[in-house]
Amino acid sequence: TTEIYTLSLHDALPISKLLQHYRMDRVAEPGNTLLWDLIQDGSIELLAEGLAGEADKALTNLLCYNMERYIRVKFIEGCLANLEQNKSVVVSLRLLPKLFQSFHNFPGMDTHEVTLHTERTHHMMKLFFDNLTSYSLERREGREHPFYSASTQVQVRLQFLAMIFSNQVSPEGFRLNRSQVSVLWESLACDPATSDDLFQWLLGQAHSKEQHALGIQEVRFIHQEKLPALRLETMTMTGLSLLSQLTSLVRVADGVQEEQESNMAQVWRIALQACSTDVSMKAIHILNSAYLGKGQEFLTTCMQHLQEAGSSLSGDNEEQLVRIHRALLLLKSHLET
Repeated sequence: TTEIYTLSLHDALPISKLLQHYRMDRVAEPGNTLLWDLIQDGSIELLAEGLAGEADKALTNLLCYNMERYIRVKFIEGCLANLEQNKSVVVSLRLLPKLFQSFHNFPGMDTHEVTLHTERTHHMMKLFFDNLTSYSLERREGREHPFYSASTQVQVRLQFLAMIFSNQVSPEGFRLNRSQVSVLWESLACDPATSDDLFQWLLGQAHSKEQHALGIQEVRFIHQEKLPALRLETMTMTGLSLLSQLTSLVRVADGVQEEQESNMAQVWRIALQACSTDVSMKAIHILNSAYLGKGQEFLTTCMQHLQEAGSSLSGDNEEQLVRIHRALLLLKSHLET
């Protein structure tokens, strides 16, 4: 027994000395938490397939279900430090919402207050959008992450925003401002590879009562300033769905019962000029529904577009021929409705 006691005491001494140098306020700094270190940029690329996900899952379970509040706060700060330095962004943005949500397990703790405190203290959203701007620049320059695909990089950022602006994580008054919407738009909407991802995310915000990233003023901003600037020829089905949804939201907010001609102007142009036949046919369907019972107004607008396309027709002008064909198709479909 004496030998066992002596051995245990002998083994405990180095651990005791080690703990003297282990500071709880540095748990999220390099060299202090193995699982966290393993999934950082520079290390995660070296892990065997599937191991990165397991390490991520193990760390999340450890932090969110077994650790005290102080350690969770330190890891929130560690994630934000990564954002500020534009490193290990994907893993940090995945972990942050889970950490916020975990605070509801503590009596007297409010998830909303933790989120707002983090925003006030660390300017979380500024760090996010500064990083998004930096990432967009890297994409344009052809620099990509060696471990995460471009699609993953974009989706993780949008999923982070969806979680942060959900009723579960933040109060309804916590929203994106116009400047942030502009950064989001310029970073993703202007790139054909990422535009539909953003449009789908915006549609989710517009449809869901559990999401509150956009106030009505930001909806108007997108509807009146951002969407009209898109190239009509390359409009996608998702982009058209977003236009239609935001048009309806603005109309309801304004207390207008019927669609206004000014709100439908872009849909007319999409119907006549979109390169995608499917997009054009959907726009035609939207127009037919909007102009039910307003035949004279529809005919007048349709004839104006026909006249405009015909007057600029010269030589082998395929684009104008397409516009004329689409206008005639519009006319025919409306008469048959």
